Amino acid sequence: MAGSPKDLTRPTYATRKSYLTSCPQRPRELGIRALIAPCYVGLARLYRRIGKRTESDEHFATADDDVRERGMTYWREKAEAER
Repeated sequence: MAGSPKDLTRPTYATRKSYLTSCPQRPRELGIRALIAPCYVGLARLYRRIGKRTESDEHFATADDDVRERGMTYWREKAEAER
């Protein structure tokens, strides 16, 4: 059956990195800062999966700083749980 989930392939590392790296730009342009931290958490997860611990920690720290500024406890707790 064409178009079924089995036909879809997982995005490559390069595709994911490209998407997640550009992810924070649009919320900044629109002034929706609450959507920026989840982008950095996504980058941190990606780097963690491929074994780049230093980069992962940097992105988790960026996300943590961002949510701490706004008092967004939900995202902070979610990011901390994954560290």
